[in-house]
Amino acid sequence: MNAISFLNLELSGETLIVTPLRNIGSFAEDEIHGEWTDLLSRVNEPDVKHVVLDFGSMEYFGSNVLEFVVQLAKRLKAKDGRLAICNATPVGNEILSVMRFDRLYPVVATRADALKKVAGSSVASGESVATG
Repeated sequence: MNAISFLNLELSGETLIVTPLRNIGSFAEDEIHGEWTDLLSRVNEPDVKHVVLDFGSMEYFGSNVLEFVVQLAKRLKAKDGRLAICNATPVGNEILSVMRFDRLYPVVATRADALKKVAGSSVASGESVATG
């Protein structure tokens, strides 16, 4: 487990679990830029095939987080990996729904569901099962 100021990283098999530790809005963009860059580099390493984004510690997030999700997904697609999002708050789920991210990436209620999704089992691709 690797704790840094904005993000916690944890490897579970070939899945990197990324947990933002606090709200990330536009005012934090400059502060977090280095961590995003480091995370993108980490995703390129051969032991990482999939990513689970656990939004449980963020009450809200802005467009910079959505842009980052797209960047992550592109990197993962290039290596035949998957991305899933879990534990979003009701506000977070609404943002993901309005921006149609729930149609691009699985948005599920729990980390366990997200890990199953990236492993290719249980929840159908793109199906949103998030509650709340």
